[in-house]
Amino acid sequence: MFLRGCDAVVAPSEHLVQAVIAAGARPERKTCIRFGVDLARFCPGPDPVDFRSRLGLVGCRVVLSNRLIAPIYTKAPSSSHSRNCRRTWWR
Repeated sequence: MFLRGCDAVVAPSEHLVQAVIAAGARPERKTCIRFGVDLARFCPGPDPVDFRSRLGLVGCRVVLSNRLIAPIYTKAPSSSHSRNCRRTWWR
């Protein structure tokens, strides 16, 4: 029961917190950090019309992402199915 000796146990849901406690983690050492976004804090504000104009984005839908628009994994799956996946990856 290695969970008993952990300084902290973090899980993304109360269900998983209860599972790790049942598996031996100490309840006083658990923390639940949920996936997702606090929509009350992170919500669209007023449309920045001047900013869109300067960038030539009036009437355009803008999507920001912190990921590269390129594959980040270098090792392809070894099955023949990977050829089909690569063909349809960026459609």
